[in-house]
Amino acid sequence: MRFSTIATLAAAALPFTTAYWTGFNVGANNNDGSCKSTADWTTAFNKLKGLPQHITSVRVYAASDCNTLANAVPAAIATGTQILVGIWTEDSTHYTNEKNALQAAINAHGSDWIIAISVGSEDLYRGDTTASTLAQQIYDVRAYFQNAAIADASNTFWQSMDATRTQVNAVSPGKWVWVTETGWPVSGPNSGAAVASVQNAQTYWRSVACACFQQVHVFWYAYQDSSASPSFGVFGSNGNAIYDLYGC
Repeated sequence: MRFSTIATLAAAALPFTTAYWTGFNVGANNNDGSCKSTADWTTAFNKLKGLPQHITSVRVYAASDCNTLANAVPAAIATGTQILVGIWTEDSTHYTNEKNALQAAINAHGSDWIIAISVGSEDLYRGDTTASTLAQQIYDVRAYFQNAAIADASNTFWQSMDATRTQVNAVSPGKWVWVTETGWPVSGPNSGAAVASVQNAQTYWRSVACACFQQVHVFWYAYQDSSASPSFGVFGSNGNAIYDLYGC
């Protein structure tokens, strides 16, 4: 299944503290495919605030798609939510639109709502860009599938995390590693020994999320994606949590 995506952050907008950012990935589309309005973003942010963990941090995948920042930032400010902003870089037009949307949001609302900016989250490993191009774009912006059974999922996650930290520290000692996507599907096809189910998603939440929230900057995958297969959404199309989130 999509087990974990671990990435170093491209550019941080706020200084690090001893606390960890703990949030959810939230897509710009509603379940029917329509773009989230500011009211829709407000509903999503308030639902996350209402969780036992009082989540007030989110990651968005893009700045311009579906007017993400134009609609989400007012909702974030109104609800006391902060955003890890994703910037797509796979082609020059999209990248320019992304950068312009980010700049427009900062011009309109300042930057206190920004946790950090992630440039080219998946573009490099997909082959959509080159390392040199991405490095320049990161500078310009600056202002898994692991077929593990649920019984092995926690160990696999932390082994991946430790390996990533080791590699990052070898290149640039002291840099933080942020987990920008991790979760377990509630439905959909299996992948090797990994079985998609509500029970397994709850087990993964209790064995991984609860520990992550105390040790890692992490954004859970995902708030809602009931139309996808596999589906990792924690909230169903009725707006209710699919499994018990009280384990932490």
